[in-house]
Amino acid sequence: MNKLYSIIIMLLGVGFANAQTLETLTNIPLDVEENSGMLLSSPNSIWLHNDSGDSAKLYQIDTLGNLLRTVLVTNAINVDWEDITQDQQGNVYIGDFGNNSNNRQNLKIYKITHPDSIVGNTTTAEVIHYTYPDQTGFPPPDAQKHFDMEAMFFLNDSLYLFSKNRTDPYDSYTKLYQIPADTGVYVATLLDSFDTQQAGGFGAIFSITAAAISPNGQRVALLNASTVWLFSNFKGHDFFNGQLQIFALGSISQKEALAFAANEVLYISDEKSVLGTCRLYRFDLQNVLTYTQKLENTATGINIYPNPTRSHLNVAFKVLKGTKISMALKTINGKMLKKWKGTHYHSGQHDVKLNFRDVETSTGWHILMLKVDGKKQVYRVLLN
Repeated sequence: MNKLYSIIIMLLGVGFANAQTLETLTNIPLDVEENSGMLLSSPNSIWLHNDSGDSAKLYQIDTLGNLLRTVLVTNAINVDWEDITQDQQGNVYIGDFGNNSNNRQNLKIYKITHPDSIVGNTTTAEVIHYTYPDQTGFPPPDAQKHFDMEAMFFLNDSLYLFSKNRTDPYDSYTKLYQIPADTGVYVATLLDSFDTQQAGGFGAIFSITAAAISPNGQRVALLNASTVWLFSNFKGHDFFNGQLQIFALGSISQKEALAFAANEVLYISDEKSVLGTCRLYRFDLQNVLTYTQKLENTATGINIYPNPTRSHLNVAFKVLKGTKISMALKTINGKMLKKWKGTHYHSGQHDVKLNFRDVETSTGWHILMLKVDGKKQVYRVLLN
C-alpha cells in the first residue's frame, strides 16, 4: 500500500542537534536478566518477566533495583514470553508468542488477574489461542519470516500485536495484528504493516521488540535496540497513519521491554548481553515533544504531491511566521541526491515545485528532507 508518512526525525545522540540519552534508573536484578516484558503498577512498581528459559513467573521490582515479589502462574508454561499488557478491568495479558524460527503452532496469550490483586505468590490463567491468517508454512521461506512476535498492548476490547521481522533478505516491515482480548481460539486479523527502515537504517537492528500505549490512549510507542517510534494523532487502530516521530536513544543494547509511566514518560529496559548488563531506564518525552510543537508553530499543513512521482515534487505548506526552509532529496539509506538552497518564506501559503530530472534516481522509496528554522522534517516519497 502506498502511504505518505509524515516523520519528524529526532535522532538523539546520532549526529543531530538536541542530543539526549536515556536516564538510567537502576540495574535490574539478575533474576530477570532476560526480561522481555514490562508492566507498571506505578512509577515505582514495575512487573517484569523473562523470555524463554525461565518458569512462568512475574517479578516485581522498584526503581532502586530491589526485587519485591514474585508470582508464579501455575498452569502456564513459558515457552517464550515476550510482552505483557493490561486493561482497565484489572486483567493482565502475557504473550507467549516468541517465535524465532517462525515454526510455532502453539501460540498463546495468558490472561490473569493483575498481580497487585493476587493474594500469595501463585495464580492461574485463562488462555487465548490464536494463529496468523497469512502463515501457511511452519517455518515459511526465509523471505516470509514475519511471524516472530515480541510486542503487544491492549486498547478497547482488543490486543494489538507487532511482529519482529526475521526475513532474509531483510525487508524491514513490522506487521500489525488484532486479536479479541477474551479467552477462545482465534485467527488474528492482519490490519496493516509499517516499514521501520523508511527513514534510513541499518538492517535487522530495526526489528521491533516491544510496544506500549499511553494511559490516555493517544500515543503508541514501538521499541528496538536503539530507537523509539512514537505515533500520535491517529484514529481508532489506524496507528501507522498517525503522526510519526522517531527518537534515536543514543545507545545500542538488547532493549526488550517498554511501558508508559505517564503520558509523556517511558520506561525502557534491556536484557543482559554482550552489550552490557540489564538496566531500567527513563525517557522523558516532554522536552522533545515541546521541541516538536515549536516546529509545528513555524510551518504547518505540509503536503507533498504527486506521490508517487518520477521527476518532480510539489511541496505545499503554510508558514505561520517568516522562516528559512531548505530541502533535499535522499535515498532511503541517506545518500544525498539533490539539495535545494534555503529560502526565506514570509507568513502565508506557499507551493514550491522541486525538479530532479537532472538527477539519476532509481525506483522505490526515497526521502525528502525539509529543514525548517533549523529543525528537520522528513517525508517518504515513492519514485516510479
